[in-house]
Amino acid sequence: MHPISRCAAAIVIVTSGLISSAHAATFDLFDTSLGSLPNAQGHLFFGDQGISQTLTGQAVDLDSTGGGDNGRGGYTNFGFPPVLDRSNGVNLDFDLQVISEDHSASSNRSGFSIIVLTSDLQGIELGFWENEVWAQKGDFTQGEGASFNTTSALTSYSLQILGSSYSLFADGLSLSGQLRDYSSNNIAVGGGEDLRYR
Repeated sequence: MHPISRCAAAIVIVTSGLISSAHAATFDLFDTSLGSLPNAQGHLFFGDQGISQTLTGQAVDLDSTGGGDNGRGGYTNFGFPPVLDRSNGVNLDFDLQVISEDHSASSNRSGFSIIVLTSDLQGIELGFWENEVWAQKGDFTQGEGASFNTTSALTSYSLQILGSSYSLFADGLSLSGQLRDYSSNNIAVGGGEDLRYR
């Protein structure tokens, strides 16, 4: 059974390299001012199974409630620039509001996730519940987390990866830990429909 969720997400910028690094390069994966969906802007592929995307002002409304228990989907930029090098550092800045989310089928799943994998397949998957943000361990069970109200407003998040660690920051939220290697669990980094297949 897959979780049912409805959320609004605006993925704004991804940076390969720390802002203070001489190797820094900034890539806009999605710019709401262009008035088009993320997959129409050239850097993101949208895969869906019972999920809809609607541009609503300054965000995209992703709604999987129409897909029942099998509703899933999302965006991937696998195969497009940038190449993410964790030794140089990676920042992903995004705005997100979870409108509603249901993970009653499993405490190891969430209605919305952000996954960042670097070029050597080290990375982190962060799950967003209505009242918590948490990391997936390498065996896809719940790891470290922090209480946070993800529903109150469209919130700016910054996910920073450097070396073997990650840190996530938002207004009053700080979550950090070690990167994971999910490749031994049949993770698919280019599928689009769901970045995990089990």
